[in-house]
Amino acid sequence: MRAMFPPMSHECGMVFGPRCVRAGTIMMADPTPFAQILIVEDIPATRQWLTTLAQSAFPDAGIYQAGDLRTARAWFDARGAELAQTAALVDLGLPDGSGIDLIREVRSSHPEVRLIVSTIYDDDAALMGAM
Repeated sequence: MRAMFPPMSHECGMVFGPRCVRAGTIMMADPTPFAQILIVEDIPATRQWLTTLAQSAFPDAGIYQAGDLRTARAWFDARGAELAQTAALVDLGLPDGSGIDLIREVRSSHPEVRLIVSTIYDDDAALMGAM
């Protein structure tokens, strides 16, 4: 499976945690691996594609999936303090609310988690809210 990403201003096409993805190729940018990655995406085909990409980039990480905010929040609650070396790839448009709310909650309660925004939104207002 080849994935095409728009060109970015840096050498990598898309930063994915400590690694970069460009035209479907994984390149190391930082040797620190993730122990677990949560994919928060409501569209099943997209969620599976992102899971496959994460498994390819981080073969030793546990990859988990959530299709909505409720499931993602429950996943974080179940892990408590066990979130070192954790990343969450969060879609902004979810059926039960905004991924921005999840990003704010996780950033506040678990600042060690790396949060990565995944969205189809292309307007600056939606994207800036996630930052």
